[in-house]
This record gives sequence, structure tokens and C-alpha cells, in this order.
Amino acid sequence: MDKPAPSDQPIHPLLAGRWSGRSFDASRDVDLRTLHGLLEAARWAPSCSNEQPWRFVLGARGVDDAHQGRWQAIFDGLAGGNKPWCKDASAFVVTLATRTFAASGKQNAWAWHDVGAAGLAIALQGHARGVVAHPMAGYEEADLRRSLDLPEDLDVVAVWALGFPGPADALEEPFRSRELAPRVRKPLSDLLL
Repeated sequence: MDKPAPSDQPIHPLLAGRWSGRSFDASRDVDLRTLHGLLEAARWAPSCSNEQPWRFVLGARGVDDAHQGRWQAIFDGLAGGNKPWCKDASAFVVTLATRTFAASGKQNAWAWHDVGAAGLAIALQGHARGVVAHPMAGYEEADLRRSLDLPEDLDVVAVWALGFPGPADALEEPFRSRELAPRVRKPLSDLLL
């Protein structure tokens, strides 16, 4: 489903076309090579002092038992409001941030920003490959930490649902209406200080 951004100024079609869809085609799994391509794009995101504070946990259906187990663990760790619409996602990526600079041990106040840039790279590379990438903040961090055995020195930043787009009418309400609603953004005049 195409929902190009109704922008006031021309923007690149890759940016205009990317959006966070909620409907996934349950009959199609994203192959491991494509998923690794999304993470490769994230690897090349910009970061403060080239620290590259991002870390990823990938869970995917249709790959192997380890990836399937991580897919289930991530799904189980989602907040209840996200489970109905992302149950058909082919894969999940948990994005994590290291808290300190490797060389100095000092706090990296820009780590979450940099992980956000890596997340956008996942979304753009996904869109270029026909894969929907939808970020979520609705997860149970303690459950993810326990089930994925995450190190304490990493912050959980977001969970991304990935998959090929599916039909909006396959979603239950209120997700169907959200999927079909026009895309809106605040005007640039409200954002410029």
C-alpha cells in the first residue's frame, strides 16, 4: 500500500514513500540476506566520534530454530497493544545502545540519537527493498532483557517489526483505520524556532 508523504517541499521518493505500516503479509518471510542488508545499512549510520553505539538482536521466522526462538521471545516481550497488529511480522529487530564511550568509559549522551539514525537506515533500506519497518516503544523491557539475556550495560531503545506489506483489511480495529488514515505531519512553520 503506497502512502507517499504529502510534503510541502520536494523530498527524495525514498523518504516520501517510507512509512510505518502495520499490516504484514503472513505468507511471506523476509530472507536472512535481506535482513542482514537492512542491518548493514544501519551499520553505516553516522555516530558521534564514530562510536557506533548500536547493537542489534534479530529474530526471524523461516530461518532456523535460533532465529525463530528470538522472534518468539521478542514477540512475547511486546506490550499487549502491539501484539494484534504485528503478529504477522516476519522479523523483529531490537535496537540497543551502549551507554559509554569505549575509549574513555565516559557517558555517551548521544548514543540514543545515533541508534535512532541507525533505525532510520533500517527503515529506508527496508523501504528500498519492499520491506515495511515499523518501530515500537511498546515493549516490556524486563521481559526482553530476561528472555534475550541482554547485557546490563545496553539500553533497549526500540523494537522494529519487519515484513512485506499486507492488506489493511486484514487488520482489526483500531489498527485498520490507522493503516488507512492519511499521513499527517506538523507544518514546518511549527517546528522552526
